[in-house]
Amino acid sequence: MEGDIISAAIDSLYGSTTKGRFVVQAVNMQIVEPIAMDFRSYLASASDAGGPILDDYIRRNSEACDLGPQFMRSASSMSLVFDEQLAPLRTGTVDDFWRAFFVVFPNSGGLITVTRPGVDQSTGRAFLYIGRDCGAGCATGGYAWLRRRNSGWRLERYIVVVKA
Repeated sequence: MEGDIISAAIDSLYGSTTKGRFVVQAVNMQIVEPIAMDFRSYLASASDAGGPILDDYIRRNSEACDLGPQFMRSASSMSLVFDEQLAPLRTGTVDDFWRAFFVVFPNSGGLITVTRPGVDQSTGRAFLYIGRDCGAGCATGGYAWLRRRNSGWRLERYIVVVKA
């Protein structure tokens, strides 16, 4: 299910504007107390997320999880990468990183970073952070809300909180 939500968010936000393969890094935020309470307040005020969906978002992002198996089932045009794969590319400047990144991942649209989604089963809604970076001056990130429909998950709203 998480892979389906993430894939739907990526397709909705970047599918028509990004050519090539998506390179996706699932970020495990490991939100722990007391940070979780401050983060909950921030998200509730900055993004209108609250109640069960926010509780589930914080719970899911407070524990380690390998999204690989379920993500790969739902994403045929995406490569899931882990920090260990990106770490060797981070040896110089930001420009050096991006040159190395596009050598390793040619024809990609940059790096998409996602968190695990929070899900409210009673309303069929999901909430996650998703951002895309493709070099200097090419970065956006924000919070996405999706709703489950008969044909799958559909983006309802996206609030940009990072833009470069």
